[in-house]
Amino acid sequence: MNYQLRHLVIKPTLLCTANCPTCGTRKILHNSLRGEKILEFSDWVDVLYDAKRLGVERLDISGGEPTLCKYLDEIIDIGKKYNWYININTNGSMIGKDKAEKLVKSGLNNVYVSLYSFNSKKHDSMRGRTGLWKQAVQTIRIFANLQNRNFTIKTL
Repeated sequence: MNYQLRHLVIKPTLLCTANCPTCGTRKILHNSLRGEKILEFSDWVDVLYDAKRLGVERLDISGGEPTLCKYLDEIIDIGKKYNWYININTNGSMIGKDKAEKLVKSGLNNVYVSLYSFNSKKHDSMRGRTGLWKQAVQTIRIFANLQNRNFTIKTL
């Protein structure tokens, strides 16, 4: 094999719970893909297999909001089977204690929770939705209690 890909970033969904005015890339992608066939889970299985063959060691999962992807846990399971280091980037809006525990148990190594400001009104304004600061802070608390030598949480 002539090529080696070490780091792969995927967006298994462009759906999002926020409406950030600065998220032009997602909006452009989302609008340009209206009516197009999106990748199904079986397609992602093939993509991840090809990535493994190309030498991937790290997988970052973002979106949209990746926790809206109905097969996120399965994607993480595949990455762990390939011995990859796995991160997700989330706004924290869809993660309760059970979901967080399930993600960590599935082998997630790191979660980045976007927190744009210590000020709730400013954060929510930047996210385009009221209440996201409170949800992000709660998600950070939940994941902080799950940290161990194999899993960490960070904020962006």
